[in-house]
Amino acid sequence: DYETMILSCSDNAIKQKEGIPLRLRGEDVTIEYFERNGFRVPILIEDSSTLGMKMPPNTLTVKAIKDMIGGSVPVSVIRVALQQQYFPDWTMDQWAAYYHTPATKRTEVLNVISLEISDTPLRDHLEAPRIVRELDWIETVWPKSQKQQNIYPKVQYYCLMSVKGSYTDFHIDFGGSSVWYHVLRGKKVFYLIEPTLENVTKYKQWSKSSKQSKVWFGNMVSECMEVIIEQGQTMLIPSGWIHAVSTPKDSLVFGGNFLHYYSVGLQFEISRVEDESNVEDKFRYPHFQRINWYALMRASKMLKPHSPRLTPAMVQAVDSLLENISLWIERGSFVAPPGVKDPKQMVEQIQYKLKESLGLIDVDASLRPKMASPLSENGSTTEETDNTDESGNVKKKTIKKVFKRAKVMDNFPLKVTLTVKDNASSSSSNNHTHTPSLFTTNNTYNTHPHHQLDGSHTQTSENIRKATTIRLPTSAFVNKHDHYDNDDEDYDFSNTDYTTTSTPTKKSTRTRTINNRTSMAFLTGD
Repeated sequence: DYETMILSCSDNAIKQKEGIPLRLRGEDVTIEYFERNGFRVPILIEDSSTLGMKMPPNTLTVKAIKDMIGGSVPVSVIRVALQQQYFPDWTMDQWAAYYHTPATKRTEVLNVISLEISDTPLRDHLEAPRIVRELDWIETVWPKSQKQQNIYPKVQYYCLMSVKGSYTDFHIDFGGSSVWYHVLRGKKVFYLIEPTLENVTKYKQWSKSSKQSKVWFGNMVSECMEVIIEQGQTMLIPSGWIHAVSTPKDSLVFGGNFLHYYSVGLQFEISRVEDESNVEDKFRYPHFQRINWYALMRASKMLKPHSPRLTPAMVQAVDSLLENISLWIERGSFVAPPGVKDPKQMVEQIQYKLKESLGLIDVDASLRPKMASPLSENGSTTEETDNTDESGNVKKKTIKKVFKRAKVMDNFPLKVTLTVKDNASSSSSNNHTHTPSLFTTNNTYNTHPHHQLDGSHTQTSENIRKATTIRLPTSAFVNKHDHYDNDDEDYDFSNTDYTTTSTPTKKSTRTRTINNRTSMAFLTGD
């Protein structure tokens, strides 16, 4: 009886903690916010009306959902008492009949939490929060040509239908994906545990234990925070957060999962935890390797020689993608996306371009691969186009000459020196030299690996998230950015801004400047 287990837990195991979750207004949850603060703690938006999302009315019933998507649609039903799939061949007809049975007549507590509705008519009545659509790799890096063929990870829109007494035990969402979670009707209670190295280690031990069902994981850690989400509220959960969910009243929830550039290192770390735990493929993020490959190809567009404008967050994201995709290739476990001929060579090319962008390598300009449409001296666009196809394959052979010249550079560690000036103290600057990797700290604002968002120092155990979320100076802002097409736009960087050059079917050329730096906003879209 999970309800009894939770109620019998020590009061010290469940506590409130200042700043968790962060309570923000919907209009304040923007790319600018993530550029300044990263995405490190859960965010609760009490008034969801300004999140830029679309929801059906809260009077929507499970019977109406059944009529909309079809009574014969199969649903996976969880038997809460056992935390296992139950009646795997149930249909929406059967589920709707159970859900609308009075609570006093239900013989046991059942739960539906994995009904993905992207391919159903119900999807037309939903739109994820604007910030999610701006960050989500499915929207920003997945080739549109494949999405038009209905080939993409189906994880963006879930319908969760829970009766009173439902409980989902502690877990980390697949692939280290982040979560958006909107309570359309009812109420939910979350038990949140920060993904520190210590906590994740304990979680791995607990999840493999034969006594898992008899031990409440919240009692095994020093801090387990209770967060109540009321009807109409929305929560955003960052990568890696360990959480359990209980349902005090019949509830209807819509939500989804998304990968993004602000948590690349941790996303890979959680994927490795899944590898070690032998998690079945059907319970993992679909097309995980492929979407990370497309994220790397997309990010490679920003790399330009001797660029002084790369933010630490961008360097960290690209470096983590390179490091982990290289490991897949070396181990022979990487399945290249369709059309990718030589992933190893392509990764080497991007490793080289990253070093070149950071000023660590110089090559003959005539041999440098053209990754975007460059600007001429007078600012007009030349006729040259992107040197890669949709999958990232280099179209020209000159790149091979570049790598023969750069071969001697492959063995030195990737050292990065970044200087950031905070407008609040324009007379001083902070210089930090670091080696980007999965667990290094690239924080140019606070040198301690973990700080609260107001900059105050907090003593915590080492946090495995510190490699993936970088706090930038408060002066780093992002202008309103424009929509782009994943398949048909090239990018070029001038000295003070970056320019989006569309194909001939588009009439305008758009530019945007981010404090004279190229930021993660380059990799997002409206």
